[in-house]
Amino acid sequence: MAMRTSLTVLALLLSLSLVRCSDDGGGGPDVEVDVEVDVDVQDDGEDDALEDPVDDPIEDVVDEEAEEEPDPYWEAFLEGRETYLRDLSVPILDCVNQDDTTNPCFHGCIDWHSAVEGVWALIALSRVLGDESFATAANAILDPADVAAELAVLESGGPVPTEIPYGYSWFMKLAIERGDSGESDLLPLAVIAADALETYLRGLTSGNIDGTIRSDAYTNLSWTVFNLWSYAMWTSDWDLVDWLEHFTRTEILPRESLCPLLHTPTYVRGFFPPCLHRARAIAKILPEVEVEAWLETALAFGLDLDPITEPETLHAAGVNFSRTWGLYALWEATGDRKYRDMYVEHIETHMAMTAYWLEDYSYAHWVPNFGVYSIMLSYD
Repeated sequence: MAMRTSLTVLALLLSLSLVRCSDDGGGGPDVEVDVEVDVDVQDDGEDDALEDPVDDPIEDVVDEEAEEEPDPYWEAFLEGRETYLRDLSVPILDCVNQDDTTNPCFHGCIDWHSAVEGVWALIALSRVLGDESFATAANAILDPADVAAELAVLESGGPVPTEIPYGYSWFMKLAIERGDSGESDLLPLAVIAADALETYLRGLTSGNIDGTIRSDAYTNLSWTVFNLWSYAMWTSDWDLVDWLEHFTRTEILPRESLCPLLHTPTYVRGFFPPCLHRARAIAKILPEVEVEAWLETALAFGLDLDPITEPETLHAAGVNFSRTWGLYALWEATGDRKYRDMYVEHIETHMAMTAYWLEDYSYAHWVPNFGVYSIMLSYD
Protein backbone atom coordinates (compact mmCIF):
# COMPACT_ATOMS: atom_id res chain seq x y z
CA MET A 1 0.00 0.00 0.00
CA ALA A 2 2.92 2.43 0.82
CA MET A 3 4.55 1.73 -2.57
CA ARG A 4 1.27 2.44 -4.41
CA THR A 5 0.87 5.78 -2.57
CA SER A 6 4.44 6.94 -3.31
CA LEU A 7 4.22 6.16 -7.01
CA THR A 8 0.89 7.91 -7.28
CA VAL A 9 2.33 11.11 -5.77
CA LEU A 10 5.36 10.90 -8.08
CA ALA A 11 3.10 10.50 -11.10
CA LEU A 12 1.13 13.56 -10.09
CA LEU A 13 4.25 15.67 -9.72
CA LEU A 14 5.60 14.59 -13.06
CA SER A 15 2.31 15.36 -14.79
CA LEU A 16 2.44 18.91 -13.44
CA SER A 17 6.06 19.58 -14.34
CA LEU A 18 7.03 21.44 -17.45
CA VAL A 19 9.97 20.20 -19.54
CA ARG A 20 11.39 22.81 -21.81
CA CYS A 21 13.25 21.64 -24.89
CA SER A 22 15.29 23.98 -27.18
CA ASP A 23 17.46 23.82 -30.40
CA ASP A 24 21.28 23.49 -30.21
CA GLY A 25 21.49 27.28 -30.63
CA GLY A 26 18.98 27.89 -27.89
CA GLY A 27 16.91 30.20 -30.12
CA GLY A 28 14.06 27.87 -30.97
CA PRO A 29 10.62 27.99 -29.43
CA ASP A 30 9.97 26.51 -26.03
CA VAL A 31 7.89 23.28 -26.05
CA GLU A 32 5.73 22.29 -23.05
CA VAL A 33 5.34 18.55 -22.56
CA ASP A 34 2.91 17.00 -20.06
CA VAL A 35 4.31 13.76 -18.73
CA GLU A 36 1.80 11.35 -17.13
CA VAL A 37 2.92 8.24 -15.40
CA ASP A 38 0.37 5.47 -14.85
CA VAL A 39 1.81 2.93 -12.53
CA ASP A 40 -0.18 -0.12 -11.41
CA VAL A 41 1.70 -1.93 -8.76
CA GLN A 42 0.15 -4.65 -6.61
CA ASP A 43 1.61 -4.78 -3.18
CA ASP A 44 1.91 -7.85 -1.03
CA GLY A 45 -1.15 -6.91 1.03
CA GLU A 46 0.76 -6.42 4.27
CA ASP A 47 -0.56 -2.88 4.68
CA ASP A 48 -4.20 -3.64 3.77
CA ALA A 49 -5.03 -3.95 7.42
CA LEU A 50 -4.65 -0.20 7.70
CA GLU A 51 -7.58 0.36 5.35
CA ASP A 52 -11.15 0.69 6.63
CA PRO A 53 -12.81 -2.76 6.69
CA VAL A 54 -15.34 -3.43 3.93
CA ASP A 55 -18.24 -5.79 4.62
CA ASP A 56 -18.42 -8.77 2.32
CA PRO A 57 -22.11 -9.66 1.74
CA ILE A 58 -21.21 -13.19 0.72
CA GLU A 59 -19.27 -13.74 3.92
CA ASP A 60 -22.21 -12.29 5.90
CA VAL A 61 -24.59 -14.86 4.38
CA VAL A 62 -22.17 -17.66 5.18
CA ASP A 63 -21.83 -16.40 8.75
CA GLU A 64 -25.62 -16.25 9.20
CA GLU A 65 -26.03 -19.77 7.87
CA ALA A 66 -23.27 -20.99 10.15
CA GLU A 67 -24.96 -19.40 13.17
CA GLU A 68 -28.28 -21.24 12.54
CA GLU A 69 -27.93 -24.51 14.33
CA PRO A 70 -29.50 -27.59 12.75
CA ASP A 71 -32.60 -28.97 14.40
CA PRO A 72 -32.77 -32.75 13.85
CA TYR A 73 -36.10 -32.97 15.67
CA TRP A 74 -37.75 -30.49 13.32
CA GLU A 75 -36.09 -31.95 10.23
CA ALA A 76 -37.32 -35.43 11.14
CA PHE A 77 -40.86 -34.09 11.49
CA LEU A 78 -40.69 -32.42 8.08
CA GLU A 79 -39.43 -35.65 6.62
CA GLY A 80 -42.37 -37.63 8.00
CA ARG A 81 -45.23 -35.16 7.72
CA GLU A 82 -46.42 -36.39 4.32
CA THR A 83 -46.87 -39.87 5.74
CA TYR A 84 -48.92 -38.38 8.57
CA LEU A 85 -51.13 -36.53 6.11
CA ARG A 86 -51.76 -39.58 3.98
CA ASP A 87 -52.63 -41.61 7.08
CA LEU A 88 -55.09 -38.94 8.19
CA SER A 89 -56.66 -38.82 4.73
CA VAL A 90 -57.97 -42.39 5.03
CA PRO A 91 -60.73 -41.71 7.60
CA ILE A 92 -61.44 -38.31 6.01
CA LEU A 93 -62.16 -39.83 2.60
CA ASP A 94 -64.42 -42.35 4.28
CA CYS A 95 -66.46 -39.97 6.39
CA VAL A 96 -67.15 -37.24 3.80
CA ASN A 97 -68.81 -39.81 1.56
CA GLN A 98 -71.16 -41.14 4.22
CA ASP A 99 -74.84 -40.23 4.21
CA ASP A 100 -75.03 -39.36 7.87
CA THR A 101 -77.35 -36.36 7.31
CA THR A 102 -79.66 -35.07 4.60
CA ASN A 103 -77.54 -31.98 3.85
CA PRO A 104 -77.02 -31.60 0.07
CA CYS A 105 -73.20 -31.42 0.01
CA PHE A 106 -72.02 -31.78 3.55
CA HIS A 107 -73.88 -34.95 4.44
CA GLY A 108 -71.06 -37.07 5.84
CA CYS A 109 -69.01 -37.03 9.04
CA ILE A 110 -72.08 -37.12 11.33
CA ASP A 111 -72.70 -33.35 11.21
CA TRP A 112 -72.53 -30.36 8.85
CA HIS A 113 -69.46 -28.68 10.31
CA SER A 114 -67.39 -31.89 10.38
CA ALA A 115 -68.26 -32.50 6.74
CA VAL A 116 -67.17 -28.94 5.91
CA GLU A 117 -63.90 -29.62 7.73
CA GLY A 118 -63.41 -32.82 5.77
CA VAL A 119 -63.93 -31.20 2.37
CA TRP A 120 -61.52 -28.42 3.36
CA ALA A 121 -58.96 -31.05 4.35
CA LEU A 122 -59.22 -32.82 0.98
CA ILE A 123 -58.60 -29.62 -0.99
CA ALA A 124 -55.71 -28.67 1.27
CA LEU A 125 -54.20 -32.14 0.94
CA SER A 126 -54.38 -31.90 -2.83
CA ARG A 127 -52.53 -28.59 -2.72
CA VAL A 128 -49.61 -29.54 -0.50
CA LEU A 129 -49.19 -33.13 -1.69
CA GLY A 130 -49.79 -32.45 -5.37
CA ASP A 131 -52.21 -35.38 -5.44
CA GLU A 132 -55.19 -34.70 -7.68
CA SER A 133 -57.13 -37.64 -6.28
CA PHE A 134 -58.00 -35.55 -3.22
CA ALA A 135 -59.25 -32.67 -5.38
CA THR A 136 -61.29 -35.14 -7.41
CA ALA A 137 -62.91 -36.47 -4.24
CA ALA A 138 -63.74 -32.92 -3.12
CA ASN A 139 -65.17 -32.01 -6.51
CA ALA A 140 -67.46 -35.03 -6.41
CA ILE A 141 -68.92 -33.77 -3.14
CA LEU A 142 -69.18 -30.19 -4.37
CA ASP A 143 -71.47 -31.07 -7.25
CA PRO A 144 -72.91 -27.84 -8.75
CA ALA A 145 -76.52 -28.85 -8.10
CA ASP A 146 -75.73 -29.78 -4.51
CA VAL A 147 -73.80 -26.53 -3.96
CA ALA A 148 -76.86 -24.62 -5.21
CA ALA A 149 -79.01 -26.55 -2.77
CA GLU A 150 -76.60 -25.74 0.09
CA LEU A 151 -76.82 -22.07 -0.89
CA ALA A 152 -80.59 -22.22 -0.58
CA VAL A 153 -80.20 -23.74 2.89
CA LEU A 154 -77.87 -20.96 4.01
CA GLU A 155 -80.15 -18.31 2.56
CA SER A 156 -82.97 -19.70 4.65
CA GLY A 157 -80.95 -19.30 7.84
CA GLY A 158 -78.49 -22.18 7.88
CA PRO A 159 -78.67 -25.92 8.54
CA VAL A 160 -78.78 -25.72 12.33
CA PRO A 161 -78.39 -22.77 14.72
CA THR A 162 -75.25 -24.23 16.33
CA GLU A 163 -73.31 -23.74 13.09
CA ILE A 164 -73.07 -20.07 14.03
CA PRO A 165 -70.33 -19.42 14.94
CA TYR A 166 -68.39 -22.71 14.86
CA GLY A 167 -69.42 -24.28 11.55
CA TYR A 168 -69.52 -20.99 9.67
CA SER A 169 -66.01 -20.24 10.94
CA TRP A 170 -64.82 -23.50 9.40
CA PHE A 171 -66.62 -22.54 6.22
CA MET A 172 -64.40 -19.44 6.02
CA LYS A 173 -61.39 -21.74 5.81
CA LEU A 174 -63.06 -23.92 3.19
CA ALA A 175 -64.02 -20.91 1.05
CA ILE A 176 -60.46 -19.59 1.10
CA GLU A 177 -58.90 -22.95 0.25
CA ARG A 178 -61.46 -23.57 -2.51
CA GLY A 179 -60.95 -20.10 -3.93
CA ASP A 180 -57.17 -20.47 -3.91
CA SER A 181 -57.59 -23.66 -5.93
CA GLY A 182 -59.22 -21.61 -8.69
CA GLU A 183 -62.86 -22.39 -7.97
CA SER A 184 -65.44 -19.73 -7.10
CA ASP A 185 -68.48 -21.92 -6.52
CA LEU A 186 -68.50 -21.48 -2.74
CA LEU A 187 -68.13 -17.70 -2.71
CA PRO A 188 -71.89 -16.94 -2.62
CA LEU A 189 -72.20 -19.22 0.41
CA ALA A 190 -69.14 -17.62 2.02
CA VAL A 191 -70.67 -14.15 1.72
CA ILE A 192 -73.73 -15.30 3.64
CA ALA A 193 -71.65 -17.10 6.28
CA ALA A 194 -69.33 -14.12 6.75
CA ASP A 195 -72.24 -11.70 7.12
CA ALA A 196 -73.83 -14.01 9.68
CA LEU A 197 -70.57 -14.18 11.67
CA GLU A 198 -70.10 -10.42 11.62
CA THR A 199 -73.68 -9.90 12.78
CA TYR A 200 -73.12 -12.45 15.53
CA LEU A 201 -69.94 -10.76 16.77
CA ARG A 202 -71.38 -7.26 16.68
CA GLY A 203 -74.31 -8.44 18.77
CA LEU A 204 -72.25 -9.85 21.63
CA THR A 205 -72.60 -8.17 25.01
CA SER A 206 -69.71 -7.74 27.41
CA GLY A 207 -71.00 -10.72 29.36
CA ASN A 208 -71.22 -12.79 26.18
CA ILE A 209 -67.59 -11.96 25.41
CA ASP A 210 -66.50 -12.95 28.92
CA GLY A 211 -68.11 -16.34 28.48
CA THR A 212 -67.16 -17.09 24.88
CA ILE A 213 -63.52 -16.11 25.30
CA ARG A 214 -63.25 -18.96 27.82
CA SER A 215 -65.30 -21.42 25.79
CA ASP A 216 -63.51 -24.67 25.00
CA ALA A 217 -65.91 -25.72 22.25
CA TYR A 218 -68.35 -24.43 19.63
CA THR A 219 -68.79 -20.85 20.84
CA ASN A 220 -65.09 -20.01 21.29
CA LEU A 221 -64.74 -16.32 20.49
CA SER A 222 -61.12 -16.29 19.34
CA TRP A 223 -61.75 -19.05 16.82
CA THR A 224 -64.58 -17.05 15.28
CA VAL A 225 -62.69 -13.76 15.19
CA PHE A 226 -59.56 -15.31 13.70
CA ASN A 227 -61.36 -17.10 10.89
CA LEU A 228 -63.54 -14.15 9.97
CA TRP A 229 -60.43 -11.94 9.98
CA SER A 230 -58.63 -14.42 7.70
CA TYR A 231 -61.55 -14.31 5.28
CA ALA A 232 -61.69 -10.50 5.40
CA MET A 233 -57.97 -10.33 4.63
CA TRP A 234 -58.43 -12.76 1.75
CA THR A 235 -61.28 -10.77 0.24
CA SER A 236 -59.58 -7.40 0.95
CA ASP A 237 -62.54 -6.26 3.02
CA TRP A 238 -60.46 -3.65 4.83
CA ASP A 239 -63.36 -2.16 6.76
CA LEU A 240 -64.04 -5.55 8.31
CA VAL A 241 -60.32 -6.14 8.85
CA ASP A 242 -60.05 -2.83 10.71
CA TRP A 243 -63.11 -3.56 12.81
CA LEU A 244 -61.83 -7.03 13.79
CA GLU A 245 -58.42 -5.59 14.68
CA HIS A 246 -60.16 -3.01 16.85
CA PHE A 247 -62.34 -5.73 18.40
CA THR A 248 -59.25 -7.82 19.18
CA ARG A 249 -57.48 -4.84 20.73
CA THR A 250 -60.41 -3.63 22.83
CA GLU A 251 -62.29 -6.82 23.68
CA ILE A 252 -59.91 -9.79 23.47
CA LEU A 253 -56.56 -8.32 24.55
CA PRO A 254 -57.77 -6.68 27.80
CA ARG A 255 -59.34 -9.90 29.11
CA GLU A 256 -56.02 -11.35 30.25
CA SER A 257 -57.29 -12.23 33.69
CA LEU A 258 -60.14 -14.28 32.23
CA CYS A 259 -57.92 -16.33 29.95
CA PRO A 260 -54.19 -16.01 30.64
CA LEU A 261 -51.88 -17.84 28.29
CA LEU A 262 -50.45 -19.88 31.14
CA HIS A 263 -53.89 -21.24 32.06
CA THR A 264 -53.69 -24.99 31.49
CA PRO A 265 -56.47 -26.85 33.32
CA THR A 266 -55.69 -30.32 34.57
CA TYR A 267 -59.07 -31.54 33.37
CA VAL A 268 -59.65 -30.97 29.66
CA ARG A 269 -63.26 -31.34 28.58
CA GLY A 270 -63.70 -29.58 25.23
CA PHE A 271 -61.87 -29.76 21.92
CA PHE A 272 -60.39 -26.23 22.06
CA PRO A 273 -57.74 -24.67 24.30
CA PRO A 274 -59.38 -21.24 24.77
CA CYS A 275 -56.35 -19.36 26.03
CA LEU A 276 -54.03 -20.63 23.31
CA HIS A 277 -56.71 -19.70 20.79
CA ARG A 278 -56.83 -16.24 22.31
CA ALA A 279 -53.04 -16.00 22.04
CA ARG A 280 -53.18 -16.98 18.40
CA ALA A 281 -55.82 -14.38 17.57
CA ILE A 282 -53.77 -11.66 19.26
CA ALA A 283 -50.50 -12.75 17.62
CA LYS A 284 -52.00 -12.92 14.15
CA ILE A 285 -54.35 -9.95 14.10
CA LEU A 286 -52.61 -7.17 16.03
CA PRO A 287 -49.52 -5.26 14.79
CA GLU A 288 -46.17 -6.77 15.71
CA VAL A 289 -45.22 -4.02 18.16
CA GLU A 290 -48.39 -4.63 20.18
CA VAL A 291 -47.89 -8.39 20.10
CA GLU A 292 -44.32 -8.10 21.35
CA ALA A 293 -45.39 -5.88 24.23
CA TRP A 294 -48.14 -8.32 25.21
CA LEU A 295 -45.90 -11.38 24.97
CA GLU A 296 -43.36 -9.87 27.37
CA THR A 297 -45.97 -10.13 30.09
CA ALA A 298 -47.94 -13.13 28.87
CA LEU A 299 -44.85 -15.34 28.62
CA ALA A 300 -42.97 -13.85 31.55
CA PHE A 301 -42.93 -17.22 33.30
CA GLY A 302 -42.68 -19.37 30.18
CA LEU A 303 -45.10 -21.99 28.96
CA ASP A 304 -44.72 -25.76 29.15
CA LEU A 305 -47.40 -28.14 27.89
CA ASP A 306 -47.31 -31.91 27.77
CA PRO A 307 -49.55 -33.74 25.28
CA ILE A 308 -52.67 -35.45 26.55
CA THR A 309 -52.22 -39.22 26.45
CA GLU A 310 -55.56 -40.28 27.93
CA PRO A 311 -58.40 -37.96 26.86
CA GLU A 312 -61.07 -37.92 29.54
CA THR A 313 -63.91 -36.99 27.19
CA LEU A 314 -64.76 -37.57 23.55
CA HIS A 315 -64.03 -33.94 22.66
CA ALA A 316 -60.77 -33.86 24.59
CA ALA A 317 -59.34 -36.13 21.89
CA GLY A 318 -59.02 -33.08 19.65
CA VAL A 319 -57.02 -30.91 22.03
CA ASN A 320 -53.56 -32.23 21.19
CA PHE A 321 -54.06 -31.06 17.63
CA SER A 322 -55.90 -27.81 18.38
CA ARG A 323 -53.24 -26.79 20.88
CA THR A 324 -50.67 -26.87 18.10
CA TRP A 325 -52.42 -24.05 16.25
CA GLY A 326 -51.57 -21.69 19.10
CA LEU A 327 -48.15 -23.21 19.75
CA TYR A 328 -47.14 -22.68 16.14
CA ALA A 329 -48.31 -19.07 16.32
CA LEU A 330 -46.18 -18.55 19.43
CA TRP A 331 -43.15 -19.97 17.66
CA GLU A 332 -43.73 -17.64 14.73
CA ALA A 333 -44.13 -14.65 17.06
CA THR A 334 -41.15 -15.37 19.32
CA GLY A 335 -38.75 -17.51 17.31
CA ASP A 336 -38.35 -19.68 20.41
CA ARG A 337 -37.88 -23.27 19.28
CA LYS A 338 -39.41 -24.72 22.41
CA TYR A 339 -42.87 -23.79 21.09
CA ARG A 340 -42.11 -25.48 17.80
CA ASP A 341 -40.86 -28.53 19.69
CA MET A 342 -44.12 -28.65 21.67
CA TYR A 343 -46.01 -28.31 18.39
CA VAL A 344 -44.22 -31.38 17.00
CA GLU A 345 -44.54 -33.34 20.25
CA HIS A 346 -48.30 -32.86 20.38
CA ILE A 347 -48.71 -33.99 16.75
CA GLU A 348 -46.47 -37.03 17.06
CA THR A 349 -48.03 -38.10 20.34
CA HIS A 350 -51.55 -38.03 18.94
CA MET A 351 -50.63 -39.66 15.65
CA ALA A 352 -49.40 -42.62 17.69
CA MET A 353 -52.78 -42.80 19.47
CA THR A 354 -54.75 -44.29 16.57
CA ALA A 355 -57.62 -45.23 18.87
CA TYR A 356 -58.42 -41.52 19.10
CA TRP A 357 -58.52 -40.66 15.40
CA LEU A 358 -58.68 -43.78 13.22
CA GLU A 359 -60.28 -46.82 14.78
CA ASP A 360 -63.52 -45.37 16.13
CA TYR A 361 -65.90 -43.30 13.99
CA SER A 362 -66.76 -41.20 17.04
CA TYR A 363 -63.26 -39.75 16.69
CA ALA A 364 -62.51 -40.54 13.04
CA HIS A 365 -65.24 -38.26 11.68
CA TRP A 366 -63.54 -35.09 12.99
CA VAL A 367 -60.20 -35.50 14.75
CA PRO A 368 -58.25 -36.21 11.51
CA ASN A 369 -59.43 -32.84 10.15
CA PHE A 370 -57.85 -31.17 13.17
CA GLY A 371 -54.68 -33.13 12.50
CA VAL A 372 -54.49 -32.00 8.88
CA TYR A 373 -54.99 -28.42 10.07
CA SER A 374 -52.07 -28.84 12.50
CA ILE A 375 -49.63 -30.25 9.98
CA MET A 376 -50.71 -27.82 7.25
CA LEU A 377 -49.29 -24.99 9.34
CA SER A 378 -45.78 -26.30 8.65
CA TYR A 379 -46.42 -25.93 4.92
CA ASP A 380 -48.14 -22.53 4.95
